[in-house]
Amino acid sequence: MSLNKLFERFFFLGIIPFRGYFQRFFLVLASLTPLIWYFPENWRMFGDIGWMLLIFILAIRPVSAVFPKIGLLRSLVPFRKETGILCAALALSHGAGFYISNQFPIVSSFFDFTFWTFNDNQGYAHLAGLTAIVLLITSNRWSQILLKRNWKKLQKLAYVFFLTAGLHVALIGDDMAETFIQMGFVVGFWFLAHYKIVLWKR
Repeated sequence: MSLNKLFERFFFLGIIPFRGYFQRFFLVLASLTPLIWYFPENWRMFGDIGWMLLIFILAIRPVSAVFPKIGLLRSLVPFRKETGILCAALALSHGAGFYISNQFPIVSSFFDFTFWTFNDNQGYAHLAGLTAIVLLITSNRWSQILLKRNWKKLQKLAYVFFLTAGLHVALIGDDMAETFIQMGFVVGFWFLAHYKIVLWKR
């Protein structure tokens, strides 16, 4: 098969070889995130990767709606579940690594009001962590069966996760403007998709 045909199958038709294996691979990576306990100094890296994955999770559906001609984008939408699990696991490991590195108590800090101030990044970090815990715990078929229609409503916490994590990244990161541009990119495509604005039709 020629390279042009392969490109067409991949980019326009959205045929991803071994897609199931890639999805399982994300779950394997998520199961390895507790290794942060042994390498807590890497907490920032875990957070950076988690933030990039969160942007992907919330952007891929509206982007695929705005560019329907690109089949690859549609084929990436089903990856959101496994990517979401990995993202939440990385976010929690990021927080755990930070507390371990600074010798702060992890559990008791959630009940200490001094850690919940929104004048700095701690309040947003804790709120993002709580939403990540809820999303991670309910990211399974058993929760879908138990919660029924409420499961989809609960998954809307992803938007709270995005907002609080974004504010946390903006306040703790080196470039606040870059973070707000990234958040604006996601919100912009939500807007385009909501009003069914298509930029590249089939």
